[in-house]
Formats: sequence, structure tokens, C-alpha cells
Amino acid sequence: MTEQKWRIYAPEGRDTSFDVKMNLRNFSNYARFLGRGETFVTPVSRDDYGDDTYQMQVKDEEVMVVAREKGQHHKEKGVFDNLDSGIFFKVSDENAREAETKLVKAFF
Repeated sequence: MTEQKWRIYAPEGRDTSFDVKMNLRNFSNYARFLGRGETFVTPVSRDDYGDDTYQMQVKDEEVMVVAREKGQHHKEKGVFDNLDSGIFFKVSDENAREAETKLVKAFF
């Protein structure tokens, strides 16, 4: 198995101001009914006062995704503990670009 590491979702050339926790939550709920009907992320846990976690399949790799907003009471330990908000994903170097591309598509 290839080593995975945590990365910050920050695609080059994209305005990510709307790519936030609540939008990812909504898109994961309704994506199968909209557009191409594809579900990009599958919810693992949702917490109004903490991080939401998701899984995403990239090739043969399970990728964990964490969505965080400012003001949350608790965070997933070890996932950019110093950052108050953002989207983070844990993936191998080999699939990092494809995983980030798939996350971008999750926000359409």
C-alpha cells in the first residue's frame, strides 16, 4: 500500500471561497439528483460542532476527506490542527492531483 499524507485542498487558479464545509455537505446529499448524477464523496460522519468526514474513491485508493469551519468545538486529531477552516484530504502522491480534481467536481 502506498503511503498517504494529509493535504490542503487549494486547487491552483480556482476561487475556493464557496468550497466550504456546508457546501460539500449539501453537494454530497444531492449530487446524485443533479448534473451527471455522480456522487463524488460519501459521508462517514457529520458534526455541526466539529469536522465532517467523507470517503472518496480514487482509482483503487480510499481517500479520506475532512471539512472544517471556523468556530467548531473539536477537530479530527492530526489533521492540520493549527487551521481553523478548510477542506483536507489524505491521499498518496500518485493520486493527489486526481483526488483534488475529483473534489473540485464535487462542488459543481
